[in-house]
Amino acid sequence: MYLYAPLKTKLLPSIPEAMKAVQSADNDAGFDPRPLFSILSRIVEADLRIQALMQTRTLAVTGYPFAIKPADSKNQKSVDIALATLERFKKAKIHHRFGVLLNALFFGVSAIKLQWENIGGETIAKSSVIPSPELVLRDDIVYRIADVAKYTVTELAPAEQHIVVTFNPLEAINPKHTGGMLRNAMWLALMKNFNWQDWGKFNETYGSPFRWASWAPGSSDEDRAAALKAAEQIGNDAYAAVPDNIKLNFIEAVRTGSIAAYENLLQNVNDEFSIRFLGQTLTTELAGNSGSKAAATVHNVVRQDLMWHDLQLLERAVNEQYISVDYALNHGQDLALRPVFEFVTEEKGDSLVNAQVITEAKAAQIPLTQEEVYKKLGYRIPEEGEPVV
Repeated sequence: MYLYAPLKTKLLPSIPEAMKAVQSADNDAGFDPRPLFSILSRIVEADLRIQALMQTRTLAVTGYPFAIKPADSKNQKSVDIALATLERFKKAKIHHRFGVLLNALFFGVSAIKLQWENIGGETIAKSSVIPSPELVLRDDIVYRIADVAKYTVTELAPAEQHIVVTFNPLEAINPKHTGGMLRNAMWLALMKNFNWQDWGKFNETYGSPFRWASWAPGSSDEDRAAALKAAEQIGNDAYAAVPDNIKLNFIEAVRTGSIAAYENLLQNVNDEFSIRFLGQTLTTELAGNSGSKAAATVHNVVRQDLMWHDLQLLERAVNEQYISVDYALNHGQDLALRPVFEFVTEEKGDSLVNAQVITEAKAAQIPLTQEEVYKKLGYRIPEEGEPVV
């Protein structure tokens, strides 16, 4: 596995080293994204805040139930095709790969490989993960890094053997942007890491009070050596024994203002991460440990916009690159019966409020379908002959 040279001896690179990696990823003549992807992968490993935000963004989508709906719910053949497609979908474990596909948001490209096999008269896919740092998007073509040592790539083809998702947060500005949202966050992540290191050095230097030893005139060399050893020992062991003619002195370091400066920088960087990945900060924390329901509602609406985007991103990829292939291999080319994959995002809401809305709609003589009314109330339509109240 390729590892950018500076990362072999330290946690994260310096700013000049990161700049060099970015230039390598942006340079058309000597294009090589491996150093950049190496840094981005290390950032995810090193920064727990970024790792948690990526997980939050992913789980907001993968937690939704999904369905493969028939093209015509009143056509039994169409219903049977949808059910069979759902069974093959689960056997292929495509739903277990949703988180992998959403890595496109963070790295720019994601993909899973499909290996189609005939099993029991059906053509079923076996899915496997392709790590995002091994994928490159150039001129609308996705390549896989074939030789990490020499950097050679092969085009990710044919299309029916993969599900590929791409994402460019700066598409309108830089169509060749490589690295997704993690590249946007990289510079602040490096600053945060430097801040952690500086904070550690500060605490190492000023965590204990300054101490020195003094002795009476005429003290022997042995007494002076014992005084110096005692000053060192009391800093390490918190105790020391000294003769009466030796005095140990202490000055407590004033650290409050300096600590606040480090904490403020970390807090501001973390807030920027939250805004970048979730579109807001309130989901992760409330400033000053306080807030209002109204503020939370506003922030949640912002986050839902991103969630709908991610849901649609996955739906398009699955329908265009999996459902279409599965249907063609198992049911032929009659597109009229091809089912549709979608996430189930309908919210029942407040049953009492829904009941009031339905009553007012009926009073206003607004036509409502029976199916819609039952759905809003949270009940199913009774089967024919089924006992009802």
